[in-house]
Amino acid sequence: MISFDDLLGLAGETDPAARIARAGRGLVEATGFGAAAVTYAPDERCPHALIFSLGYCAENLAHLRTEFVLRDEQYRAAVRTGESAMTWEETGFHRSFTAETWLKPAGYRNGASLAVRDERYGELGSIHVNTRTATIPDSGLRAVHALAAYVSVLMRQLRRRDELGLTPREVEVTRLLAQGATNHEIADRLRRSRSTVGTHIESILRKTGTTSRAAAAVEAVRLGLI
Repeated sequence: MISFDDLLGLAGETDPAARIARAGRGLVEATGFGAAAVTYAPDERCPHALIFSLGYCAENLAHLRTEFVLRDEQYRAAVRTGESAMTWEETGFHRSFTAETWLKPAGYRNGASLAVRDERYGELGSIHVNTRTATIPDSGLRAVHALAAYVSVLMRQLRRRDELGLTPREVEVTRLLAQGATNHEIADRLRRSRSTVGTHIESILRKTGTTSRAAAAVEAVRLGLI
């Protein structure tokens, strides 16, 4: 079986969210967890956005998209330190409303969660895993920590994008700039006029605080756009 580290090394996507999803699939493949999910916090005050999930039913995913990650007291207690992923028994989560109402009826007998944190931005997201077995091996918990370390860098890139306020179209233009495309080539690729492309580039330079196409390309690399 291909290892988790091997799958991370094979990830060829350039977009941070796509790389996070690939790594999430690697976690499941390497550990045999029955379900896993990775969420991203565009803001510490907003419900998390789902980036990756595998194995959870629609009802569980709908619950995960609510303010559960922000408001559930037992979940918050389970991830408060942000230093270790602890199992249901270690945190008492098996007695929680979420476990009793959403997870146990779906057949899960154990699980763990870990908040993904950053010194600058605080909580960037979360990782959730569940298993249909009563125990989670230490190797599985180590894999969760490896995933958290990997996705934290990518989530910082996503948060930086959000902080800059780049629109989806501006992200696309920035990516093409970084690939060395001229305004004419960008206009052809996006089926837009050259003047529209020029307006996008002016906005990109202003938002990224750069003064040249080359500097914008460097920023694109730093943001994981290419």
